[in-house]
Amino acid sequence: MTFECATCTSNTVLKTNGRDSLLVNTIGPHRGQYVVNTSDGQIITQMTVNADAAWTITVADLTTVPVVAGPASGSGDSVIVMSGDFSVAALTNDGDSNFVVQEFGTSSFSPLIANEIGAYSGTVEMEGPAVVQVTSNGAWSITPQ
Repeated sequence: MTFECATCTSNTVLKTNGRDSLLVNTIGPHRGQYVVNTSDGQIITQMTVNADAAWTITVADLTTVPVVAGPASGSGDSVIVMSGDFSVAALTNDGDSNFVVQEFGTSSFSPLIANEIGAYSGTVEMEGPAVVQVTSNGAWSITPQ
């Protein structure tokens, strides 16, 4: 799912009635991608947006997500599919707010790989292949090892 409010100037919030109920809580313009409906029995049936400008939500399936074999990089809230086999990855983030990395692999467990505030650089246990959700307000990278 992609949420965009390009001309927002104040607090922008996107909530759902799903497992991860608060997807967006930011000030100013925002564009981000999010993984939803990953838990059995937790299908989103409602979204609520509070914004001071026009916004859009685009819902798509995982076939539209970029597939990356090897190192991945981007900026902002993003979803990617990391196609290679790996068990460790180096992460970097140059944002100044929340930096969260979650992976959704073949099991129903969705491990929280990173949950930091501000700039980050480190090596973490992370298994691929997996669908990966990155939350950041800056540039980030994931390098399988």
